Amino acid sequence: MRLAFTLFILTLMSFSISRAQEGVEYYYENGQLRSVGNYNEVEQLYGEYIQYYNNGNVEMKGAYNLIGYPINEWTFYYPSGGAHFTGSYNDQGYEHGLWKFYYEDTNALSAEGSYDDARRVGFWSYYHRNGNLKEAGKFLNNEPEGPWKEYHKNGKIAGEGNYSRFGNKTGIWKYFDPLGNVTEEKDETIHVRINHGTHYKVSNGDTVETGFTLNGKKHRKTTEFYASDKIKDVGEYSFDKKDGEWTSYYQNGNTQWVRSYKAGQLTGESLYYHENGQLKCEEAYVNNDVIGESTFYLPSGVLDFKTKSYFEGTDYYVAFTYYYENGNKKREAILKNDKNDGKETEYYENGNLKFEGNQKDGEKIGTWIYYKENGRKLKKEVF
Repeated sequence: MRLAFTLFILTLMSFSISRAQEGVEYYYENGQLRSVGNYNEVEQLYGEYIQYYNNGNVEMKGAYNLIGYPINEWTFYYPSGGAHFTGSYNDQGYEHGLWKFYYEDTNALSAEGSYDDARRVGFWSYYHRNGNLKEAGKFLNNEPEGPWKEYHKNGKIAGEGNYSRFGNKTGIWKYFDPLGNVTEEKDETIHVRINHGTHYKVSNGDTVETGFTLNGKKHRKTTEFYASDKIKDVGEYSFDKKDGEWTSYYQNGNTQWVRSYKAGQLTGESLYYHENGQLKCEEAYVNNDVIGESTFYLPSGVLDFKTKSYFEGTDYYVAFTYYYENGNKKREAILKNDKNDGKETEYYENGNLKFEGNQKDGEKIGTWIYYKENGRKLKKEVF
C-alpha cells in the first residue's frame, strides 16, 4: 500500500502554500512541534521529512520524491520512542526490499522480510519477544506459500505444514506441545472455492469495523476503528473465527494487547499493556485456557503478582504469588476450579510470616497460625 502521508498532512494545514517553502513547521494545539518538511508550489512534500507525536517523540522520518511519494529508507517509531518498523520505498511509494519490525516493550526484532511493490515476497521470519523464532516460511504475492514452521516460545517446534498459493493452510499439519510431543495431525485443506470475498463496513456504536466476508462469513483481515479514525483492533478471521495474531490499541495509540488465535481459540503467547505503555501481563494459552506461568505488573513497571496455571485431570489449578513493591512476597495461594484449595500464606512487608493455613473447596480447614510483624506467634485457630 502506498504511504498516504501527503493527504494527511495537507488536511492539517491552516493556510495555503503558494510557493515552494523549505523547513515548514506545524504544531499541535499544546505548542508541541508536529512536523517539519518541504513543500513545493502545489503543496506536495519533497525531500527530508520528520513527524512527531504530541509527547515530543519522533513518529516517523524519511524522504519524499519530487512527485510526493515516499522514497528510500523510512523509520517509524512507537509513542514511547522505540523503533516500530523500518524499511525502504521505491519511486512509486510502495514498500520494497527488506523491512524489519520491533516489539515496543523490549525493542527486540518481531519480524523481518522483503516486499516487492508492497507485497510480501520471499522468506519471512517472525520472533517471540525472547528472541526465539515464532514462525517462518516464504511469501508469494503477499500470501504465505509452501512449507512453514511454527515454534513455541522455548524454541521447540509448535507446528509444521504447507500453505496453498491462496495463503491458506493445506494438507496435513502436525502440531506439537512445548516439550516436542505431537499433539495433533490435522488436514487443514479448505474445501471451498477461493475468491477475494465481499468488502463490508459496519458501525458498532462508537466504532466502525471494516473487512471482508466469504460465503457469508468474516474472512481475512478485519480492522475496527475508533470514532477518531484511530485503529482499535486489527487481525484476521478464517470463516468467522479469529486466526493468527490480533492487536488492540488504546485511543492514545498505545498497544492494549497482542493475542494469538487458532480457529477462534486463544493459543500461544498473549501480552497486555497498561495505557501508559508499560507491560501489564504476559501469559500463554492453550485452547482458550491459560497454561503455564503468567506475570503481572503495575503501571509503574513494578512486579505485582505471578501465577502458574495447570490441569490435573479435569481440575484446573492456579497458583498465585503476590509481591510488595519492594519485591518481597506478600501472599501465596492456590485456586482449584475457582475456589481456594491447598496451603495459603501471607507475609508482612518486612518478609516475616503473617499467617499460614490450608483451605479445601473454599473453606478453611485444619490449623491456622497467625504471627505479629516481629515474628512472634499471635494466635492459633482450628477449623
